Amino acid sequence: MARSKVELEKLFRLARLEMDVDLSKKLALQLDSIIQHFDTLGSVDTAGIEPLVTPSSIELELRKDVLEAWDQDEEVKKQAPSFENSFYVVPPVVDKEGGL
Repeated sequence: MARSKVELEKLFRLARLEMDVDLSKKLALQLDSIIQHFDTLGSVDTAGIEPLVTPSSIELELRKDVLEAWDQDEEVKKQAPSFENSFYVVPPVVDKEGGL
């Protein structure tokens, strides 16, 4: 199953990679291999097998969800790169078109 050029262009854009013919051919082969592996996993008959959350039989001890006073606001504000109007200012992670 070959990856389409559109799929590869989208992947390169999301990964912020420069489209390169040699790299795109190599990536297409690797993606095909990964997808074939998942197709193989998907074809395994798992009927009657209980879902597994963890391979360990150890149960986690959960702490009680208790509201506690926290007076570290000023210390955290000092460490923040920018703080305006009660908000921490961070660089954008989503572009103007809504993509990554």
